[in-house]
Amino acid sequence: MIHFTNSIAFDEVLPEYRALLPRLSELTGCDGIPLLYDIETTGLSHQNSFVYLIGAGLLREDHLEIHELFAESPADEPEILEVFRLLLTEADYTIQYNGSSFDQPFLKDRSLFFGIPDPLENLPSLDLYRVLKEYRNLLGLSTLKQKAVEQRLDMPKRVYPDGKAGIRLYFRYLKEKNPEILQLLTGHNEEDLRGLCRITALLALEQIKSRGLAPLKAERLDREPICFTCHLEFGLEVYHLTFNENTLLLTCRMKDGRLKRYYSDHKNYDFIPSEDTVIPKAISQFMDKSLRTPAKPENCYVWFEVNESFLFDPEEQRKYLTGLIPVLLRQKHTQ
Repeated sequence: MIHFTNSIAFDEVLPEYRALLPRLSELTGCDGIPLLYDIETTGLSHQNSFVYLIGAGLLREDHLEIHELFAESPADEPEILEVFRLLLTEADYTIQYNGSSFDQPFLKDRSLFFGIPDPLENLPSLDLYRVLKEYRNLLGLSTLKQKAVEQRLDMPKRVYPDGKAGIRLYFRYLKEKNPEILQLLTGHNEEDLRGLCRITALLALEQIKSRGLAPLKAERLDREPICFTCHLEFGLEVYHLTFNENTLLLTCRMKDGRLKRYYSDHKNYDFIPSEDTVIPKAISQFMDKSLRTPAKPENCYVWFEVNESFLFDPEEQRKYLTGLIPVLLRQKHTQ
């Protein structure tokens, strides 16, 4: 087994970490020290494949401490599993990307195969993939692959071969023991950990769901779009939403100078297709049933004019955003 260690300053992988750290437990529901991890395997089957590389990153106060555990031969697999289990004793919970579906069950089965206790048993787990599924439309992502999320965060372009190519490279390494191949394999794994660390900043989006958005101002852009500047606890940059320090810019496209005001209590409204609006059931009950349908969350809205009074009324802007955000979170991504 080869055990590589590396220390990376947060400025390189997560500039917002110092602002994120005090609120991490609130946003994740987990307390203490997190450990980020990613595994490389020779295939997808727990029975016919094995783990040849485990990357683990401990979030220290001022840096990311990376450990890469590499199996120089298949016989090293139980050793890297055992060392990883020992690293986990320094953490209070884990952070991964799609680990609930792949990494975690794979590690469990391979550990039990060698008579090693499940390293992740009873350890809280945060799967960033599952967190971001709720914000996919808001982020404008057609896929939730880690590489695509990294691109939305304007991370540097990856330079190492992907995990699929890594399988072929690993079997070449077993024959050749070429250090250049080893660098390609560990380089890819470190890129995964760096990306995972950066994606952790997107936990800031959880406060949108729990706290809503507090608008600071609204302004027209060119003719139709309107831009809302809102307060956030810390900054990051994404696609449709732009964050700068403690502010968020949300751009909404208008139609003929109007926006849709969504209502959360859709069961109290009927949608009128011919008018493209809803009206309270207390009124619609007197209409012909063929002219109305029960409102759904996605069509429970009325149109309103974006006039000067709206642009200078934070309370009206807050009401608008309070209705809009849940709808955006529910919608599926469309091109």
